[in-house]
Amino acid sequence: DLDRCYSIVRVPVGDAELVLFNVHLSAYGADASIMAAQREKLYEDMTAERAAGNYVIAGGDYNHDMIGVSGEVYGNATQVVESWAKFDETGTAAFPDAATCRDAGRPYDGTNDRWVMDTFIYSDNVECLDCSTVDLDFAYSDHNPVAMTFKLR
Repeated sequence: DLDRCYSIVRVPVGDAELVLFNVHLSAYGADASIMAAQREKLYEDMTAERAAGNYVIAGGDYNHDMIGVSGEVYGNATQVVESWAKFDETGTAAFPDAATCRDAGRPYDGTNDRWVMDTFIYSDNVECLDCSTVDLDFAYSDHNPVAMTFKLR
């Protein structure tokens, strides 16, 4: 799973590159050590790209509760967090936008459990001007898209 948890796109920017990581980490019963190894590999590769002088943005489906309190924020019926909806480095602030992922175990009726699992992580030489969920009320998928507007420093 380490060789397919993300793909990389490189965009030339002067003497550097904008390195975009398209992330889709393991979910649904994956071994916890594999999930940890994926996060570590992503972090190592992002750090190496930044050390090389590049701009780095990782975005996608992390398959982890990225705010650590999604169950509380969205009033989930199930407060026990499944193995595929955990992130060890949890945040504490409530997410102001719509959830990015819903329970796909049944058709969506507005009461499904929801989480913030999709977002962007970026290097210190990238300035995030806006990051928000595009609330489509899960019309096309069990995920809502997330958009980021940024500028390179």
